[in-house]
Amino acid sequence: FTMVSRCTRPLAQGSRCGVRITFSPRSIGRHNATLLISHNANSPSRVSLTGIGVVAGAPHISVNPDRLVFGNQAAGTSGGAQTVAVTNAGSAPLAVRAIAIEGAAAKDFSMSQSCTARELVPRGACRITVRFIPQTQPAARSASASRRAATLVINHNAARSPLTIPVEGTAIVRPVNPTPPGDIKIAPDVRVITNGWCC
Repeated sequence: FTMVSRCTRPLAQGSRCGVRITFSPRSIGRHNATLLISHNANSPSRVSLTGIGVVAGAPHISVNPDRLVFGNQAAGTSGGAQTVAVTNAGSAPLAVRAIAIEGAAAKDFSMSQSCTARELVPRGACRITVRFIPQTQPAARSASASRRAATLVINHNAARSPLTIPVEGTAIVRPVNPTPPGDIKIAPDVRVITNGWCC
């Protein structure tokens, strides 16, 4: 308890003054105290003070889905985006401070979001959009596909920050376009036989 008193001068008959008491518990549970007022008329006077400390409201972050899995994607191309919904399931404002994609294959994913622009009130929500854009072909010449994995990291003011979401996709060899028929050139002295052989 803290006190601010305006009773600093003698009071005339019928006049009054005020004492402001503020309860700011440092722990949960019941707290008791006594306000003691000393004066020149049957002193002292006592006023009982009681308050109960409770757990303050806190934000709670919830995400859906908690994992992003992309399908096969040709190197150098972009497929469909996937969205993560971020919701404040707590009772106090949620502040998303920073969002990043980290890990060995972080460069193969792109991200846009609206979550760091403002605090989320209880039950408020925002979205994070992620795309899989593999930058390179599978490393091994004999491999036709390679798995790319990274982590979406969300820093916030709720408990257990940061929150992490696994992100993965599979990069495949980009197909080579065949030479258009119009680009085939035949030397004048070569005969082409559709049914049989040529000489």
